Amino acid sequence: MTLSRSLRIRQLGLGALAIILAMGISFFGFTFLFERHIERRFSEELNLHFNAIAAGLIVGHDNQLHLSTSSLSPQFDVPLSGYYWRVSDLEHGGDIRSRSLWDGDLPQTRDSQHAKRLNHYFILSRSLMLSSTDMARRVRIEVAIDTAFIHKARDEFASDLAFYLLLLGTVLILLIWLQIELGLLPLRGLRSAVEKLMNTPSQRMDNNFANEVLPLTQTINHLMDSRAQSIEEAKNRAADLAHGLKSPLAALRNLSQKLYDEGHDVASQHLRELSIGLQRQIDRELTRSRAEVSVQKGPVSCDIDTLTCQLVRVLSNTAYGEVLKWQINITPQTYLPLDMSDMAEALGPILENAARHATKTVIISTDDHCHLIIDDDGAGMTAQQRKNAVERGIRFDERSSSTGLGLSIASSVLKPYGWHLILDESPLGGLRVIFQPIKP
Repeated sequence: MTLSRSLRIRQLGLGALAIILAMGISFFGFTFLFERHIERRFSEELNLHFNAIAAGLIVGHDNQLHLSTSSLSPQFDVPLSGYYWRVSDLEHGGDIRSRSLWDGDLPQTRDSQHAKRLNHYFILSRSLMLSSTDMARRVRIEVAIDTAFIHKARDEFASDLAFYLLLLGTVLILLIWLQIELGLLPLRGLRSAVEKLMNTPSQRMDNNFANEVLPLTQTINHLMDSRAQSIEEAKNRAADLAHGLKSPLAALRNLSQKLYDEGHDVASQHLRELSIGLQRQIDRELTRSRAEVSVQKGPVSCDIDTLTCQLVRVLSNTAYGEVLKWQINITPQTYLPLDMSDMAEALGPILENAARHATKTVIISTDDHCHLIIDDDGAGMTAQQRKNAVERGIRFDERSSSTGLGLSIASSVLKPYGWHLILDESPLGGLRVIFQPIKP
C-alpha cells in the first residue's frame, strides 16, 4: 500500500495542511491585531501626557514658554529613554523640549487627532491657543514614544502566541487523526464482513453499517446473490448435460457391442474407447462442479483419519487390495479444510491406483503440516514422467489408464479448495502422492 493510495494518510495530510494554514493566518492576524491594540494603548497614554503638558504650560514674565507641572512620567527626564515631548511656539518661534530628547529632535509633523507613526516614532501632535492675561499664543505640543516599545511588546506576544499555536496545532492534528480512525472504523467492519463472505459465501452482510457504507454492502450482497445463482445454474446445466449424454453414450456402447458381435472388432474398439473417454470427461467435470459448489457453501472440514479408514476397508475387499498391507499413520481427529464427500472423490481414485500398482504395501500418513501422503511400493514413475504429469495438469497416464483418470479427478476436486497434488518418489520405491495447499 503506497502512501498516495492511503485514504488515512491523505486525510491526515490534508487536515494537517489546513491546520498549518489556519495557524499561520491566525498567527499573523492575532499579531497584527495585538499591535493595533498596543498602538491604541500608547495613543491613550500619549493623550494623557499631552493633557498634562497642556495643563502645565505657561508663558513666563520673560515672554517665554515654561512647563510648570511635575505630573509627567520620570522617563521624560531620562536621556534617550524613548519618551519625548516638544512644545513649539508657532508665533514667535523657539521651543521647549524634554530632557530625554538630549541632542536629538522630533520630526516635523502636522496636527492630528490620533497618534501616528513617523520614522521610528509614534507621535501625537496638536496645536492649541495658550491664553495669558494680556495675550494669546498659538503653540504645538508633540508627544512621542519610540516604536521600539511597540515592536518589543508585539514580538513578546508573537513569541508566546507561536508556542501556544504550535501546541494547539499539535492537539488538533491528533484530534484529526483520532477522527479519521473513528471514521474509518466502518471500513474495517466492512473488510471483516467481506472476509467472512469469502470464508462463508452463503452468508450475507447485515445492515449494521453507517448510511454512507450501506449502499456498498447492499451492492455486495446483490453481487453475492447473483454469483450464487450463477453457480447453481451452472451446476444444474452440468447435471442436465450429464443426464442428456447418458442416452447417447448408452447408444454408443450398444453400437460398439453390436459391431463386435458382427465381427467388426476395430470399429467396435474405437467406439468403446470413445464412449469411455466421454464418460471420464463427464465424470471429471461433474466432480469439479460439485467441488466448486461445496466451496461456495462456506467453511468445511474432513476427518481424514475416519475417511481413510472407510476407503481402505472398501479397497481391502477388492481382488487387488486384499493381498496388500495397508498402513495408516494418521493422528485421530485430524481435519483438513475440504468437504468430506469431495475428499472421498479425490482420495478414493488415488488409493485405488496405489492398490492396483503396489506390490505389497500402501502407507497413508500425514506430516507436521497436515499434508496427506500416499506411498506405494509399486513401479512408480521416473522424474521426467512425474514432471510431465505435473506440467500437463495431471491428466494422463504413465502407468495405466486408471492412474491418469485418478490423478485427473483428484486434481479437479482439489483445485477449487486451493489444494493440489505433488508427485514424488516414494521411500518404498513406488510413487508418492502428496495432498497439500497451493502456496501463494
